[in-house]
Amino acid sequence: MNSVISGSSDPPRVVCSLKREAKILAAVRESKSFSMNWMDSRYVKSVDFLGFQRAGKPRDMIEAAGLTWRPGSKTSAPVVSEAAAALECTVDRVIPLGDNDLVIGNVVSARTSRDFSDYWQFKTYNPLIYFGAVPGKKVGRYVLFKRRGRGLVAVPRTSS
Repeated sequence: MNSVISGSSDPPRVVCSLKREAKILAAVRESKSFSMNWMDSRYVKSVDFLGFQRAGKPRDMIEAAGLTWRPGSKTSAPVVSEAAAALECTVDRVIPLGDNDLVIGNVVSARTSRDFSDYWQFKTYNPLIYFGAVPGKKVGRYVLFKRRGRGLVAVPRTSS
């Protein structure tokens, strides 16, 4: 997944951008559903592994990354058990855009850890944000968030 934005609050929708040749896009089209999982920075290696997998079923790839999954409560999409928050979505439509496709999803279920209850005042969750592949390498670049004082600060990192 290249990027994610909020598409609408009413009805709740998200928009994600996927490479057209990505195997996961074919799985999303076939199942007409997907999950979005917010991962803590301690899972950076697992997330990086998932980002560069080009073959296999989503459930198998999650397990190969050292993570566990559970069936979605409202969809057939697997949800990562270790995720700090997760959305289950049904596909509303897919829009071609350059070498990517935009997948618009209707949010049908949301699960969050307690850390999300104080609107972005995370006490234990350290967000992991991906911001692009390293040219010529099979690793990604991430921003990890670490605790400093009473808040979070971004610490750029290239995975290895």
